[in-house]
Amino acid sequence: MLGLPIVLCRDREGRLAAMRDICPHRGMPLSFGRFNGERIECSYHGWQFDMKGRCRCIPALPQGTSLQTDKVGIASYPAEEADGMIWVHLADDRGETVSLPPVPRMPLPSEPKQSFHISLIYTCTADDGVIGLIDPVHGPYVHSWWRSDASMHEKTKTFEPIPNGFRMTA
Repeated sequence: MLGLPIVLCRDREGRLAAMRDICPHRGMPLSFGRFNGERIECSYHGWQFDMKGRCRCIPALPQGTSLQTDKVGIASYPAEEADGMIWVHLADDRGETVSLPPVPRMPLPSEPKQSFHISLIYTCTADDGVIGLIDPVHGPYVHSWWRSDASMHEKTKTFEPIPNGFRMTA
């Protein structure tokens, strides 16, 4: 988000948390790890952080070590969900109480529509990127891990320009 890696998670009661997506130990993205509804665990050495970003467990620390794990942490940010979107306030994390502006409200259609948006930064040449989008032959092979055989059938795709991109319908 704005060049800052953020990991989002919800606790068992559905409360939202937003934290910097990097373990302070070795820099591993915490989103590669596990979340048990209370703590997010780094996949590299198992460091665990609570929903406020405070370190709660360092498995490799010997018993009786004087290191206070709660002094180790990752930046956490206020987050709120509204109208199906998650808003994260990327405040400077210094423990100061900040008066947050209200979350913008988005007018939603009364009828649900089937649509989705995918944003992906894919490191490749422009030719490879465009070919991957419009090449109908690769789908049954490259994407077979998430598509059933029954869903594989011939499709006609149409493309139309829209502001900032294009719309594909099949």
